[in-house]
Amino acid sequence: MSNTALGNGTHTTTATRSPELAAGQLAELVASPASRTEVVQGAQDPMRRFVEEIPASIRDWKTIVSEPIAGPNSTTHGSKTLQDFAELKRRELEGTLRDDEAEYVRYGTPITRQTERELAQLFGAEGALVFCSGMAAIEKTLESVLDGGGHIIVFAQGYRQTNALLERWAKRGGLELSMIPIEGFNQLNEHLRPDTKAVFFETPSNPFLRVVDVGGVKEQLVRAGSEALLIVDDTFSPPPNQNSIALGADLVVPSLTKYLSGSNQVLGGAVMGRAELLRPISELRSQCGNISRDNDCQGVLDGLTTLHERIERSNENGMHVAELLARNPHVSTLYYPGHSSHPDYHIAQAQMSGFGGVVSFRIKAHDLHAVAAFTNAFVKASPEGTFIAPSFGGEFPLISAVAVVSHFRQSAAERASRGIPIDLIRLSVGTIPKQQLTDALAAGFQALESYQKGQ
Repeated sequence: MSNTALGNGTHTTTATRSPELAAGQLAELVASPASRTEVVQGAQDPMRRFVEEIPASIRDWKTIVSEPIAGPNSTTHGSKTLQDFAELKRRELEGTLRDDEAEYVRYGTPITRQTERELAQLFGAEGALVFCSGMAAIEKTLESVLDGGGHIIVFAQGYRQTNALLERWAKRGGLELSMIPIEGFNQLNEHLRPDTKAVFFETPSNPFLRVVDVGGVKEQLVRAGSEALLIVDDTFSPPPNQNSIALGADLVVPSLTKYLSGSNQVLGGAVMGRAELLRPISELRSQCGNISRDNDCQGVLDGLTTLHERIERSNENGMHVAELLARNPHVSTLYYPGHSSHPDYHIAQAQMSGFGGVVSFRIKAHDLHAVAAFTNAFVKASPEGTFIAPSFGGEFPLISAVAVVSHFRQSAAERASRGIPIDLIRLSVGTIPKQQLTDALAAGFQALESYQKGQ
């Protein structure tokens, strides 16, 4: 029996223990009420007797008891004998499936389990679960934690889609939602309640890259005697830049689409944390079928092999661009946690070892036509893979006029309420040479200046 999917560096190629299927509780989680009785009855049940009488040759770990029914991309694995399939189910219940065994893609496959092991090790977590998107991971995590209602505290300036999801749930009733400004995390006791189940925030946040003190929030929860879970979306700062679990987070929910895969060809998300917290989340995932597909998991595994090198280059490029922008007269405000002008600079210095490859800033643009002059010239002067687009963490720069790219559906009043001006730019710097970034920015600012002089 293995320790796979655990963050202790221990691996095996013969058996896999999924974090959601820990010994002693697995049968209770998977079995129906009727079959739970059968487990208790043990040998009194004819199916259990059948399992006990499976030949030793099939029970041998060297025996593979399932195979894909329609080639390597099959969504289902099957067995050639009923004894083989019963042994497959027994191994599944015990959490001891071989790495090359599976039953149904909705419950996990060899490659999803391998991806979960790698992520758990990277994040220093007991286990990990992969999902078909970052928002799917967040939704099922919060659905599990908030089961039965209660109260949750979230960062008001956090990821817009997460906050919109929670607002919709709150409107249905049963959930109490407190959205607080970043300053509120310094006086968390003012917002905690006896029924607070979770504190959730993104750090750094999108798009202003505000940094919440993860360890400080955890200390406040402990001092208050609160049982609320600390859940962190660290999409903008995965390891090696930040280890939120080591800082005190109970669960982390990064997107796999961004830095962790780094190719702009993967859609995925994950949740990492203690096995006891992952089990009910896993059950929801199995019921809903929003597990990551194998091709996306392979993209994540490929990305992890170059993660440290890519993050290092992104950090270097991010700081280079931030320093250029800080000196540029066409920039009114810079948002980069690694620059001394950032309001959370000291927190970032304490909890982050690198500050990432996303830089946000405001340019002195009179209107969106002026913004377009800047962004269009930047793209034209950049390598071929550069686009105006959302997302980040890939090889080539992606530039975003935030009001248009991320808040197009919102009214002017809604954008104003979130502090989103039309001149706000978010730049994912990529891993291209620094000089190419320097030249592209120079072209962008020259186009901006020329446009506004002509008005």
